[in-house]
Amino acid sequence: METFPKGLGAARDIARLVRRQRPSATPMLCNELIYRPDNDVLMFIHIPKTGGTSLAAGLEDMVGAERYLPLRQHLIGKVREKRRHAAGYAASVAWRRLKARVGGRHWLLPSGFDAARLDDMALVSGHVGLADMPSTRRRPVVVTLLRDPVERFVSSFHFFRSVALAESPPPMQKSPRLLTWSIDDYVAWLADRGEVDAFNVQCLFLGDSPSFEPARRAIDETVFMAATLDRIDDFRTALGAALGVGSIPARREKVGAARMSAAPPRPETLETIRRLSSGDVRLVEHVRAAFAAHWDATTPGAVLKRD
Repeated sequence: METFPKGLGAARDIARLVRRQRPSATPMLCNELIYRPDNDVLMFIHIPKTGGTSLAAGLEDMVGAERYLPLRQHLIGKVREKRRHAAGYAASVAWRRLKARVGGRHWLLPSGFDAARLDDMALVSGHVGLADMPSTRRRPVVVTLLRDPVERFVSSFHFFRSVALAESPPPMQKSPRLLTWSIDDYVAWLADRGEVDAFNVQCLFLGDSPSFEPARRAIDETVFMAATLDRIDDFRTALGAALGVGSIPARREKVGAARMSAAPPRPETLETIRRLSSGDVRLVEHVRAAFAAHWDATTPGAVLKRD
């Protein structure tokens, strides 16, 4: 197996070099880099509530369970209602990172996983930001899936509420608003509080910032292929073609019962979510346009079919 400079920064350098030598009509790195399964590692940035569970399962089927590493989750942007809980969580993360750095073991590797096997993994995935993905001797080939920010936020609210309610007893002291308030009141409270991260989680996962530009650079310079959930079937086809494996297998997911039974947010609440999700809104638009350009350029009859 060839070896590559470690880290995602090396992937950006390789991509820039290839792009200078052979400019592409579309910004997707899959048009510049050829996936080599013997030398590369797929890294799936699984942003919560974007429909990525099905895609991750399909990628696992492709590489085989023995070569798939699911990382411990690091839920960036999760709301912690009391500031002392947020400060405590930040301190815990800092301590875990320091402990891992001293011990020479990535802080999100699952317990019981032999770190010596990391270079043998063909797929690494999890609710983990791009900046926190582990380095291996293989070249990282990064893929991700995004979703309309309003839909993603509403889905997240109902999901985290259902998870909290399933605890015994529910964490009423820790998350009273999540457990008892309507989504309209919850969003109004977050807006009054000046929260930004909770509405721009997709930017956080890709650019380590709630702003659009760092995430845009990650998409254009580091990510092999990205798409939005409304194009999931086309994404499976396009990604499978780029990886040389045919279409990625599908595993359908059901809408959570909690969301289906809940009253929908008021129109003004949806407007507030969209306004506060300005980074994610721009990012999703950017990815949607980039994937559409790739699809039209690589799929025979795609433009005619879409028109």
